[in-house]
Amino acid sequence: MEDLFQNVPIIPTQEQLRNNTSVSRLTEDLDDNCAICQDPLIINQDVRTLNHCQHIFHLDCINTWFGRNIHCPCCRHDIRVP
Repeated sequence: MEDLFQNVPIIPTQEQLRNNTSVSRLTEDLDDNCAICQDPLIINQDVRTLNHCQHIFHLDCINTWFGRNIHCPCCRHDIRVP
């Protein structure tokens, strides 16, 4: 019976990620850090920008994050909502 009450992770679909985020390579250094790993966002790194809030993260960091979450790690916007 205890197994029935375990949390089931809700994650965004690939379509939701495609429609609600943008993947790019940084063309300039940003005076900012990835909110997940706290490392700087620098030129030539692959990043994902969330379209709704414009928060930017290292691509690998945010892909791992969205493997367990549906919300922006900064503002908690639901990534499934455009």
